[in-house]
Amino acid sequence: MKLSIKITCLILTMALVGFSTGWVLGTYYEKNKKEAPKTKEIWTCSMHPEVQLPKPGKCPKCSMDLILSGNKSNNKDAIYEMSPEAKKLAEIEVSEVEKRILNHEIPLVGKAYYDERTTSTISAWFPGRIDRLFVDFTGTRVSKGDHLALQYSPDLLAAQEELIESAKRVESKDQSPFLKKSNLQLLTSTKEKLRLWGLSDEQIKEIIKTKKSSNQVEIQSSQKGVVIKKFINKGDYVKTGQKLFTIGNLEHLWVFLDVYESELSFIYFGQKVILQSEAFPGKDFHGTVSFIQPELDDKTRTIKIRVNVDNTDLKLKPGMLMNAMVKVKVGKNGNVSHPDFSNKWICPMHPEVMKSKPGQCDLCQMDLVKTESLNMTKPKKLEPALVIPETAVLLTGKRAVVYVKKGNKYEGRQIVLGPKVKHYYIVISGLQEGELVVTKGNFKIDSSLQIMAKPSMMKNDWPEEDSEPMGKLNRSPQEKENTLFLKPVFNKYIEINQLLAKDNLKDTKIELGKWKLNIKKALTEKSISKTTKTSLNKIQKDFLEQMEKFKDIDIFREKWKKTSQSIIKIQKNSGNPTDKKIYTAYCPMADSYWLQLDKAIKNPYYGKSMLDCGEIKKTTKPSEQGE
Repeated sequence: MKLSIKITCLILTMALVGFSTGWVLGTYYEKNKKEAPKTKEIWTCSMHPEVQLPKPGKCPKCSMDLILSGNKSNNKDAIYEMSPEAKKLAEIEVSEVEKRILNHEIPLVGKAYYDERTTSTISAWFPGRIDRLFVDFTGTRVSKGDHLALQYSPDLLAAQEELIESAKRVESKDQSPFLKKSNLQLLTSTKEKLRLWGLSDEQIKEIIKTKKSSNQVEIQSSQKGVVIKKFINKGDYVKTGQKLFTIGNLEHLWVFLDVYESELSFIYFGQKVILQSEAFPGKDFHGTVSFIQPELDDKTRTIKIRVNVDNTDLKLKPGMLMNAMVKVKVGKNGNVSHPDFSNKWICPMHPEVMKSKPGQCDLCQMDLVKTESLNMTKPKKLEPALVIPETAVLLTGKRAVVYVKKGNKYEGRQIVLGPKVKHYYIVISGLQEGELVVTKGNFKIDSSLQIMAKPSMMKNDWPEEDSEPMGKLNRSPQEKENTLFLKPVFNKYIEINQLLAKDNLKDTKIELGKWKLNIKKALTEKSISKTTKTSLNKIQKDFLEQMEKFKDIDIFREKWKKTSQSIIKIQKNSGNPTDKKIYTAYCPMADSYWLQLDKAIKNPYYGKSMLDCGEIKKTTKPSEQGE
């Protein structure tokens, strides 16, 4: 009996303890449940994912019903997390950022020409008539001294008679020393006269020896080569200085190649070039870059380079189209390897003439100068470049974006690119060696971020040139005074934005004339900073001096985007010089920013057609850089 009572008491005690524990835990759970923060819901627009509101309603841009976003966070970082299964479905591939020296090949096209330095013109030394042509068609090969034509001239006959008579007088024995000296001078001057008329020393000696004059003289070739042009026919009367023949040498040719601006940094003097012609498939011809023209062709956007080619086998012909290949090693920052020209002596007129010691040019007899005087210094050691595959880069025209793998997350990053070399881009900044970048599937990651209204290749929070974090400027009273001269510039700029928002191009151009005076006055201020001065000069040169050409408002607005970027740069450097708040607005459709005084969007790039397209990105109080 006593045992039953004890068991009963024990069961009741355990039940009481269990009930008390449950009550305490339940109370704690309910309390903490109430205190747990609620996850905020984000409502967005399917057409404008950058619109994110805390409650349902209409899209302020297109009036569509907002939908509940799957993104519960308002995180603006360009980071996208992906599960291993999703990664496989998206076929994500990555490559390591590495350092290496790249071998670059640049295909070029051009045309072969005669070497201008080995081309000569045969002209008439005296008036007369062409009695005979030995070279009667172009393309004839000649050697130096070969006869080209026979010319009749009464003046020549008289000069020869004078030569024979002078020679006889000199040979005469019965003459005084004074007379002999005079006859020698006369003979010398007569020889020089005939020599200036193109007669060779051999021809003059032959006339004196035979004592026979002729009213005809042979016109001889002055060099070896090919007759390029023939300007005369048999029976033609010619004047002194008239062109008769042009002769060019085929053993040395020039090939002019067209190089685009983007490839010019890989070209240098003394570079070896491999050339091919369709006339000789599979055969390589070799040349050297001897000249780079100083001026760009405005129509083709190319620069011509001259390649000297040895053509002693005479296979290449002037006028042939040539395909060329330039091979170069590229390193850090796009630097290229080139020959060591230090401690050499070079001719400024003929840079292909280079010697190891001072002297004179073999072609023009100018004194050689040191290569250092022509900026041809010793090349620096080529360092490996930081490179990534071209497929890793998403280009927008203004920005270059890559996605870096960090575990299961992919971080979007804006980078600065150097030149493209084959299938690689050289990275100037933004990445480090050993990081993994997405080379396949990066568009899928980027589109996912766009849907989530996060920064992506098509959407950025600040213009590229002003991508650093914004902060307030701590200015002294004197510094605040020094920026007041910019107040008329900013006020007029904002007024022009308001006119563009109303599609009023006529009044816009009137106000631009006043704005031009504001800028001209601001540039005379002594306190103007170098950055501000550069930006205002850019506006003046690239926009204000060209504005008469912008007759269409769409073209005007396209040019106005760059002007706005310059103004925003000035604002970042000098602060807000006005006495009101300035709002920095961004339009994703135009991918451009502008400044305005109202918080309500008034888009100057689309006007009435899309007046409220955009959003406020920054607010800048007077005399502050931003907040």
